[in-house]
Amino acid sequence: MKKIILVILLISTLNTFSSELFKFQLAKDEKLEGTYSAEFGSNKTIHVALIKNSETGKFLFSPYLVDENNKVSKLESFVMSKKLQILSYHLNDDVATFSNYDEEEKLLYVIDFNLTTGKSKSITTKLNQKADNIFRFQDKTIFVFFDKKLGISFKTIKNTVTKFESSINVSSEKLKVFKSAVNALPEAVNQTEYVENGSIQKAKTYIVDNKLIMTFETDKHVIEIFKFDLNESLFSASSISPYSLDSLRDFSNYVFDNKIATLGVNAKDASLSFYDVGNLNKIATLSLASIVDEPILKDFIKTTSKFSFRPTLTINKNINGKYILRIDNVDENTYSYNYNWWFHQWFFQQQMWHQQMMMNQMRMNQMNFSRGGFGPNVNFLEDDRYFFKDQKKAIQIVLDLDLNTVLNDTKETQMKYIDRDDYVDKYKQNGRIKEFSSSFTKDEFRYIYQDKKSKVITIFSEKI
Repeated sequence: MKKIILVILLISTLNTFSSELFKFQLAKDEKLEGTYSAEFGSNKTIHVALIKNSETGKFLFSPYLVDENNKVSKLESFVMSKKLQILSYHLNDDVATFSNYDEEEKLLYVIDFNLTTGKSKSITTKLNQKADNIFRFQDKTIFVFFDKKLGISFKTIKNTVTKFESSINVSSEKLKVFKSAVNALPEAVNQTEYVENGSIQKAKTYIVDNKLIMTFETDKHVIEIFKFDLNESLFSASSISPYSLDSLRDFSNYVFDNKIATLGVNAKDASLSFYDVGNLNKIATLSLASIVDEPILKDFIKTTSKFSFRPTLTINKNINGKYILRIDNVDENTYSYNYNWWFHQWFFQQQMWHQQMMMNQMRMNQMNFSRGGFGPNVNFLEDDRYFFKDQKKAIQIVLDLDLNTVLNDTKETQMKYIDRDDYVDKYKQNGRIKEFSSSFTKDEFRYIYQDKKSKVITIFSEKI
């Protein structure tokens, strides 16, 4: 009985704080095969209904624009012969561009939607494989492909008219270590949004000033750095050995503003070093033992020392333009860095909701088991002048642009952190809805779904 009451309460409160923006129904010969939601900046989102016509067998890519005033406009639908996989999207001037992939035919469909006229146009181009890394920027998408024997190739898409592709070879003396880096499955880090923990892969990629930077941590605690200039098609490589601590237990690194920060952890301390990516000169060092309360540092080291936990290091900027270093640890058995969260949401939507719920439950059980008694210590004293700890026990340190510690500066970041799963999870548990997808603007959570009983498709908005 208690479970029934809880379900009723959940259903009745789902849309309590939401505003209905638009709703529509399909014709009898139409079936909703999926939805997709994308954010384009300036509080604009597009919500796509993917519709199959039972008579023609064709698919409609049917987009609805929600503008900064929550006004909904239907854009021109695009007809497809089959269901395509959405890889990316971006906005160039007043044209929203979606990149879609036909894996069977090895074709990339680039579709433009003019937000003023509502009209659409498209082109197709050969793409023999899906990109290894995808970087989505406000006005373009860059697809990156790795070739262990040669180097990289990349394709930049701005719209159906403007595109560019090229390749950059790795020097012969660096091919062996480059192959090892590619075998480590490099993960792209998105720095156009708030980065909480980032990637824990041994190989990571970034794009800074239109240069692809790949870092690779070898088994000898050396960081190999590969730099690919996408403008000039030039390659360079170098390496650093930043970890000076004795009996190093674990390490992490992060690229930001043409700098690389490294974090090394041993039984007594955690040390940070900073290097210029261009010339690899060391420009600053920092010992956490000198600025972080001893109980907090001991707890961080203790957790990092656990078998399945890895330290993480990310850097965001606060509203005053200063750096906020975020040092944390995650369970590598359960953690996943979901850059392109919207893509992961699209992928999971194609699976059955109950499968995801079962996976989540298993994950929670595993996390509870592996973490044991790990949790906040209410006796910790926090010195907020230099650093602060959030509810997830992360250590955060404010630095100026010269990498000096800063007293009493704001914790508010330029790019807002949003716990997306906190908003989305309640809809995963609602059996009344199907084909749910969502997107986040700076201030709103917008989503679309179909009611299973009425078959009505509705777009909602909820203040964050």
